[in-house]
Amino acid sequence: MKTPRYTAQQVIAALQATHGMVYLAAQQLRCDPDTVRNYCKRHPSVEQAKQDARGAILDECELRLLKAIRKDQPWAIAFALRTIGKQRGYVERQELAHEGQVALTTSPEWLALRTRLVETLAPYPEARALLAQVLSGDDAAGPEHRNGATNGTGRKLKWANFAVTSTRKKARSIAS
Repeated sequence: MKTPRYTAQQVIAALQATHGMVYLAAQQLRCDPDTVRNYCKRHPSVEQAKQDARGAILDECELRLLKAIRKDQPWAIAFALRTIGKQRGYVERQELAHEGQVALTTSPEWLALRTRLVETLAPYPEARALLAQVLSGDDAAGPEHRNGATNGTGRKLKWANFAVTSTRKKARSIAS
């Protein structure tokens, strides 16, 4: 094992002088940032000095945020409520934790929607059959259609040749 080039105290002094910023401390010591990180891993006192310096910066940031809040700056108020006020319910989205399974396909709302979809498609037997197949979870290919176009799942699509047909019609009308 080679002898350390710097003492832990020298690295601590560099981190304190640069407010816990590893790259600037490395620049001051004229070494690689990995060297400073390694000192932080090997010496708890060096890591603590880095965390203390960063903590001081965070405290100053919070003081400036408080200043902006007291000046009724809307951005500062909103930011504080979104971050510090989270535990009081000031959130933009709720994070829910759930264990187990949720059976969406058996909920009354889903069953009513499913029934309505199938009833609405009654005049269109092919579409109704495809929907029933999809809703049942069967991944087999749907019924064949005349145009032969598919969407990659084996199901045939009626509208896939629409662009080709309409382009040909436009070409014919331009030519005549």
